Amino acid sequence: MIRRDRLVAALCTLSLAAGAPSFETVPATADPTPEISQLRGEIGRLEVSSQQLLRRIPSSLDKVGIAERLEALGRRAELGSIEIVGEASGERLHYPDGQPTALEVFRLSVSGMNAFEHVYSFLVYVSRSATLLAFENLRIETATDDVVSFELRLAIPIYSGAPETTFGGARGEFEAELREELERQRALYELLSDLASRPAAPLLDSLGVLQERLWQRALFLTRVTVEGGWIDLEGLTMGYAAGASLATELESAGLGVASVETSAAGDCRTFAVRARRTEREVPMVGVMGNGLFTESTPDVCRVAAAPFLGSARAPSVNDGDLTIQLHDGDLAHVFQVLHGLTGESFVVDRELRGRLHLHAEDAALGGILEAIASVGVRISDDRIRRVTAPGVSVEPLAEEEWAGDPVTLEATDLDLNNLLCTVGGMWGLEVLVRREANVRITAFVDGLAVDHVLSSILAMAHLTASLVDGRLYVGSASELTEIGALDATTGWVDSCETQTRGDRGLLELSEHAISDLRLTSLARSDGRWLAHARGMSRGLLSLAAGNRLLDGTVESVDSRGVRLRSTDGQAAWLTLPD
Repeated sequence: MIRRDRLVAALCTLSLAAGAPSFETVPATADPTPEISQLRGEIGRLEVSSQQLLRRIPSSLDKVGIAERLEALGRRAELGSIEIVGEASGERLHYPDGQPTALEVFRLSVSGMNAFEHVYSFLVYVSRSATLLAFENLRIETATDDVVSFELRLAIPIYSGAPETTFGGARGEFEAELREELERQRALYELLSDLASRPAAPLLDSLGVLQERLWQRALFLTRVTVEGGWIDLEGLTMGYAAGASLATELESAGLGVASVETSAAGDCRTFAVRARRTEREVPMVGVMGNGLFTESTPDVCRVAAAPFLGSARAPSVNDGDLTIQLHDGDLAHVFQVLHGLTGESFVVDRELRGRLHLHAEDAALGGILEAIASVGVRISDDRIRRVTAPGVSVEPLAEEEWAGDPVTLEATDLDLNNLLCTVGGMWGLEVLVRREANVRITAFVDGLAVDHVLSSILAMAHLTASLVDGRLYVGSASELTEIGALDATTGWVDSCETQTRGDRGLLELSEHAISDLRLTSLARSDGRWLAHARGMSRGLLSLAAGNRLLDGTVESVDSRGVRLRSTDGQAAWLTLPD
């Protein structure tokens, strides 16, 4: 025989932080049945699990305190200013039968803008907050090449206390009430679990893994949206391989792909992927800069990005040994081909844009340069020829003996800071630039002194350099005159800290598929044929017999074009358009 008071004590495991249930009457002569004992055990286990989650849920809402905490996390992540907007009232959550629970959810939105590495850190800190801050939806979108914007909607649960539950009546009624209470406790635990399962950390880990795996691959993100358990990713792939491996790479990063939609964007493809986070564990990986996010479409993905200047035809001469057939080549590509054929050095003005056709058969270099100049291009006679638009003034270099080590440089639309960082390493100097400087260079140089090359490039960009206290400052003439009057650290940063991390997404020849290549030029010098093709790279890709591609090999180059052999043994040709 179990007394009423002992039975009440045995069932007190039902109590929650919100208040203990009250047992009015239990049959005094009835022993607990196995069913009642099982129900009691299940309710107790749910209580323990719920209590673990309830530790992270406050009993009242401190809007000012939460806002201050979020702002502190933003400062810790070096995020800059954030905007926090909260709703005036909360939403009471309900059991499946429509009865109110002790949970009330308040929502607020947090938005801001910075490089993805800082947004990433902020979101990780929020997801690991001691107070449960559930991620209801999240949008990360590129604002510029260096910055993303984000908008986060948080659900903040408050556990205000549960109403008392009264048990009474005969054993059958008591057991039915216990079953009802079990269902309520199960529903409460599921609500708590759902809120606790909404942190962004798993998604952020997936984005970190994607960056690590795809940083040097031809894939860019433009937007990521998380809502209702779905993750939508939008972006751009360059080349066959990146598109073909997209779903596999997402799976490796813990994202189960439900659908993939693609469409053409010049020689590239945009994609829209819908996915869910899988159970696959992925490591937390640090993020640098703007990660995989980019705002601008890479040049190789644009159609007719530069104006067409016309057709240039060089005259044949008796001792001419240069033959070039170049179709719809960008000006930078034209001088890349000439550099490869002749060894001449060129620096191309970053503001000069245009495309042309070039035809030369048994021509001399001088005749080819004059033909190019006829479509609206100015080419100097310097050792490093400077290519500009007519009427553009470039400061002439002083005559001096260049003493730097010889360098070879083939750069199309390269971040100047990358070059300055490399030169600083060669000279053992820290090279400082203006924080806001964003200069791209195009230069093709072979075996000339590094100080000569750097001086030519800086002159073309209307910049100069000054050595002050063992540091090399690079900027405009007016900026350099202020160095002595200002704190030298104000507005100046190390070029190595601001350089672009390689030509991300641009592919080597061996990473191209045959279908990625578009033949741009065929050229002959000293009886040897050379070919250049446009692909997923800033400059042209040189093709010669024996070169390996992702899915084939170059067999030969001649006046007809480029003959290739695919990995499955099929012959293929790259030819110039008619």
